[in-house]
Amino acid sequence: MTSLEALMGERLGQACLHVPSARFGLLLALRHWFRPGDRVLIAPTNCETVLFAALAAGLTPVMAPVSARDGNIDAGRVDWTGLAGVLTTHLYGVPDRVAELRAACDRRGLVLVDDAAHAFQTEVDGRRAGLWGEAGVFSLAKHGRAMSGGFLTTADEQALPELAADRDALLLPGTARKQAPAVLRQLLREAVHRTGLVRPVWHALQRVGLMTWTGHRYPATAEEVAKAAGDLEAMDPYLRIDQDDWRMRPGRALLRLQRSRSAPRTGSGSAGSPGWRRCVPPRGPRRASRRRRCGRCCGCRCWSRSATGWCPRWRRTGWCRASCTTRRSTTTCP
Repeated sequence: MTSLEALMGERLGQACLHVPSARFGLLLALRHWFRPGDRVLIAPTNCETVLFAALAAGLTPVMAPVSARDGNIDAGRVDWTGLAGVLTTHLYGVPDRVAELRAACDRRGLVLVDDAAHAFQTEVDGRRAGLWGEAGVFSLAKHGRAMSGGFLTTADEQALPELAADRDALLLPGTARKQAPAVLRQLLREAVHRTGLVRPVWHALQRVGLMTWTGHRYPATAEEVAKAAGDLEAMDPYLRIDQDDWRMRPGRALLRLQRSRSAPRTGSGSAGSPGWRRCVPPRGPRRASRRRRCGRCCGCRCWSRSATGWCPRWRRTGWCRASCTTRRSTTTCP
């Protein structure tokens, strides 16, 4: 078990398997818990990669009726005839009716796969999204600062060795030439979130070849997709879309980046933990005179000692020790 898997397993209270992307974890789950040809209920409001993952696993997707209120599956209007299972999705973080779906699947002996890519750390009826099914999938690319990677989780620990073997067999080797863009892409995406420079960074990614996706949907016909269904290599262009490294074996640099961005702050600088307070850097020019006058507004002595004018601990975590305060300004920096 890697440190990332141990970290996520501790958060969820359930064993996890690290995967290069949530869509890859979804593919593993569908291949493991279903047989080729099985009919699986899927919400038509999903990202197309969910549909393509089901097709790549050799399954027959069945479009589910959805609620006009939230776009998730309306369990009360589902035709359960001939279904082998359900793939539930918490669309844009809005919890699906997983309690109803879980009860319906239990009554009929069906498999439930809980896709929580949009709902990391969301709770439904006191239970985390992603833990309602035989398998659950999480995405780090949509949440937190990791910007890449994902996890497949299951309460059946006996299934983990087989899932890990299947993962290792399907992963593509990541050469140094491919690993570097994967790391750089995550750093640039983080710059987008931090600076708000969406358009400049997006165009820069396209110019240097780190972003090849140009639209919101992959241009394909039903005949082309039907012909490629069941063949993972043929389905690769449809599953890849905006993520060329969706099944690339991550290198040490990428794993280290994901681990550093995924570490919890509880007990080491999180909100509400004893001995820590929010470090808000002062605004305005960072002249020496202003630094002497306003450098303690964040309550951190190391702020004024920093060559860049920012608290080093704040740059890493956003929090700083209250114990490093020498004196705290009661006024607001101009």
